[in-house]
Amino acid sequence: MGEYQNFLTNWDERKQPVLYALADTPAHYAALFHPAPVNFGNRHFAPEPALYATDEILVAGRVMPNPPDGSKVFDVESLTEDGHDLTLRYRFHDSGSKASFTVKDYLALRIPKHSYRKIVFIENGKRIGELAPAEGVWSVPAIAPDAAPSAERKNR
Repeated sequence: MGEYQNFLTNWDERKQPVLYALADTPAHYAALFHPAPVNFGNRHFAPEPALYATDEILVAGRVMPNPPDGSKVFDVESLTEDGHDLTLRYRFHDSGSKASFTVKDYLALRIPKHSYRKIVFIENGKRIGELAPAEGVWSVPAIAPDAAPSAERKNR
């Protein structure tokens, strides 16, 4: 989570507890993440556009009471490819935090670019859903890539 200075977009977590997505273009990334300008921040808001020539970013996020240690919320169990299908298995650890405010914590994996037919997400052994990038389904819930103002998305 700490590589870029940004935060995950809002979604209705009561209807869709987990946001999952494949950011394979700068526009997808800009729709998923918003810049977080803060004093003394020196990180980029997003990857350089050239990254998407060779890589893409797989994301799974949740809204939760602020955990004591955000680095212990998600653990990758496996990432397997079978032809044009990809399966991400990960553990979500509910910290049981009683914090008075919530945060959007997420797992983001940079993976080699590939034309996936479907991407399956399995959290704590349970299938939570799938993406169909070849059919234009790159995020659940659906997020419009052009919903984000481009001027706010540029790297510093």
